[in-house]
Amino acid sequence: MKAALFAPLIALLLATPARAERLLFDHGLYPALKASLDAKRDDTIFYDDSNPKYVFDRILVHGNSQQDWSEALEIIARTRSREVHSAQDWYRAIISDRQAPCPAQFTVIGQDSTSITFARQS
Repeated sequence: MKAALFAPLIALLLATPARAERLLFDHGLYPALKASLDAKRDDTIFYDDSNPKYVFDRILVHGNSQQDWSEALEIIARTRSREVHSAQDWYRAIISDRQAPCPAQFTVIGQDSTSITFARQS
């Protein structure tokens, strides 16, 4: 099984994505991410809003395609559901997912009342 290093940013927004606040972050704080974004390669940024209740972005930090990468920043915006009332609930669901393709180690980097930023190393 392919091992991957993930640097995901999980943004659980309690409003619908269309009404969500614009997510701002300083990508210059991580030089590898800044270099990837500054390269302006269309094949390193993937966006999926086919389900308005679950909007997904993946920005490759180290990699060649959506299938061939070793580090990425992922941003996921979800609407609130009956099962998931908070970012913490969603994080607990992610770390307890028994159907994940490979074992992972999770480290919380930061959190507030509406989001959790964590690293997942698989």
